[in-house]
Amino acid sequence: MKKAIDIKKLKVGYDKKIIIEDLDLTLEKGKITSIIGANGCGKSTLLKSIGRILKKEKGNIFLLDKDMNDMKSKEIAEKLAILSQNPTAPSQLKVEELVSYGRYPHRSNINKLSNQDKEKIEWALKVTNTIEFRNRELSDLSGGQRQRVWLAMALAQDTDILLLDEPTTFLDMSHQLEVLNIVKKLNDKEGCTVVMVLHDINHAAKYSDFIVAMKKGKILYNDEPNSIMNRKVLKDIYNIDADLIKSENYNVPLCLNYELL
Repeated sequence: MKKAIDIKKLKVGYDKKIIIEDLDLTLEKGKITSIIGANGCGKSTLLKSIGRILKKEKGNIFLLDKDMNDMKSKEIAEKLAILSQNPTAPSQLKVEELVSYGRYPHRSNINKLSNQDKEKIEWALKVTNTIEFRNRELSDLSGGQRQRVWLAMALAQDTDILLLDEPTTFLDMSHQLEVLNIVKKLNDKEGCTVVMVLHDINHAAKYSDFIVAMKKGKILYNDEPNSIMNRKVLKDIYNIDADLIKSENYNVPLCLNYELL
């Protein structure tokens, strides 16, 4: 197995409250891994720690076999992009300008875009189906359109690894699928490693190669969707009694209904 990210004995928290302690996790290169679990279990904390948005207290995180402690910020940004939950930018900013910010780690001249920069921006706009409103302001876009623009900015960064923190939050059903289909296509065609936090376990089952299931800052399960999507695991993680049905299209069990235990 080729490792994209390897985490050893991670400890991290907020305001002196420890959220994650002594956590080990290996994420495979070229795969999509979804992190699931109840609110407050540490999903986003883990993702932010990998993306260095949160400073860890102890432990080591290896990015493509290199200790991130020994890497400069620019080197990390060339290999890893993170799209945080609910990102913000000035509403009058135009779409193409926002997407161009993804090129900063690669630019030798901060005031001028190279031909390669322009090519990557164009590619990111096309992949995310946002090219038609490249000259529009963010305030003119719907929530789903804005989310695709933020994803385009992350893609323009042109990294081996993409971290997504609840990329489908606040989107309607069709826009959720639109974003996830883009992510899947990026993984299939470009070989990009994707690690994303998801609330919808059916989305995690359908779009992931692996699912990491967390509870109270610990990883209880880490396996393929067929092994994660069963009544015992969902009971342990969410305290629910789930009815599952096998999806013919995706060949994985999906949660049809559930009751609180």
